[in-house]
Amino acid sequence: MLIQFEKKILKICNTEFKSGENITFFKLSQHMPGTSPKGILDCCESLRKKGYFLLSPQKNGDVIVELTFEGTHYRQIRYTEVKDFLLKSVFVPIVVSAVTTLVTLWLKSLLQ
Repeated sequence: MLIQFEKKILKICNTEFKSGENITFFKLSQHMPGTSPKGILDCCESLRKKGYFLLSPQKNGDVIVELTFEGTHYRQIRYTEVKDFLLKSVFVPIVVSAVTTLVTLWLKSLLQ
């Protein structure tokens, strides 16, 4: 599950930078005025651990951020996860309940 700040960083990386463009930490921080560099770096590290980013430290002290497949398509992945959850946790129990009720009513009518 992504927190709001992580979603914001992913959105910036997907909308403000061209596909395949090197996203440096410096460029990323310019799109987030008022946010501490430590907070951005911690969030980028969290996104790396979750598989959304690859981080490559540079000799000049900057960090290059690369989006993985999950980072590029995080909205579609999230949509699929929510859809699957609703299907398994809401729709299937409703169908099972309806079928069970119909079978019970059918058996009750046979026994009378």
